[in-house]
Amino acid sequence: FERFINDFNKGDNFGVKNKIRLVSLFRGSSHVEMDADESDFNYMGSLHGGAIFLISDIAAGTAVAVAIKTDKNAHNVDVKSLQNKLIENGAVL
Repeated sequence: FERFINDFNKGDNFGVKNKIRLVSLFRGSSHVEMDADESDFNYMGSLHGGAIFLISDIAAGTAVAVAIKTDKNAHNVDVKSLQNKLIENGAVL
């Protein structure tokens, strides 16, 4: 999966533009991080819902893509919510 991770981090213009990187990838799961800055937070000081959905979309999309690529019979992929995750030093963990 290292090649997929490297290709994504270099070639996904949307992810790069939004400071999102793919950290790890396994069949059916992925770990992405976003380098959040003040422009990614809403007026209440929380990470903006659009940023949360963007991270979720990229995490789910890469997990599903790899699951399908590695197992043509893949039907179920677990996608964990970002709810209750922490933000540490500007990165969503």
